[in-house]
Amino acid sequence: MQSIGMFFTLGMKIKKIKALHLKLQEIVDNEDPDDESYTIYSEAEQKCRKYTQIIWYYFILHELLWPFAFLYPFYCIYKGQHDTSKWFLPFSLWVPFSTESIFGWYLMWFIQFNMSIVYITVILSATAYFVSCAVYIIAICDHFELQFKSLKEDENKNRNQSSRQHQIKIKKAIDIHVNVYEVFRILAEINSGVIFSLLPGSALFLALTMFNTENSNIDALLIVWCTVCITGSLLWPFLFCKFATIATNKIHNIGLLTHSDWFTYPLDLQKSMILIIARSQEPIHFSGLNLFYCNVEVFGKIIKTSCSYYLIFRSVTEH
Repeated sequence: MQSIGMFFTLGMKIKKIKALHLKLQEIVDNEDPDDESYTIYSEAEQKCRKYTQIIWYYFILHELLWPFAFLYPFYCIYKGQHDTSKWFLPFSLWVPFSTESIFGWYLMWFIQFNMSIVYITVILSATAYFVSCAVYIIAICDHFELQFKSLKEDENKNRNQSSRQHQIKIKKAIDIHVNVYEVFRILAEINSGVIFSLLPGSALFLALTMFNTENSNIDALLIVWCTVCITGSLLWPFLFCKFATIATNKIHNIGLLTHSDWFTYPLDLQKSMILIIARSQEPIHFSGLNLFYCNVEVFGKIIKTSCSYYLIFRSVTEH
């Protein structure tokens, strides 16, 4: 249900995803390749590729467990042992056929394997996309800081003169600030349903994994599988919460950057800075359908909620 919710919410926002892609492309294309600002976006692109590659390593680790689950029954058949109840399957699933036969067990394995691919592909794609867009938001904020620093240097050199070049820099700083908020709003809208599906679902998934680990027969493959599941249930919410926090803090910080000594600058720059300061007062946050926020503090609450679910499962089982 978690991956289905994420898949459909992203699918319904496909036009917004395209609009965000075009907006980011426009921001980068407007920069001169010889400027320092272009280097900021180039480095952001390299970070996106690096993070995406690292995230997708998990896919390899996750899917490598399935061949091991598949090969052990072959060994049992070779030894003449046809008791499928001792063969390992990662999770329980109701199907309209018996898994006691060899064919039924392998059919169940095939169904679970494909469900696993769909689940992990949706989770990884959504996470890599969100992380990459958050990195670009941070890059736009860095670009604004660079532009504002250049403005302050110009003012310190000659406060009483206003040139056309100076006016261009002021306009560009305003445009960058507008771009930050526009990209943020689009990304927050795209991922609102994703966050709603991911965070509560991960809390429940973590609790169920801990409970099943405690109440299952321990063997090497099961330990590895449970470790992968626990890692996944913590990793994806953590990445969402971490990069959401970094992006929102960065936007907040560039608002604070314009507050200091703004009244000491020439009138044209004061007017521009007031617009930036006013926009910076708007509350910004990533949320799950406006029901809860997505930040590092919420990630801590997810772990606490998982522990509570786990204790409830134990209590119900014992009684």
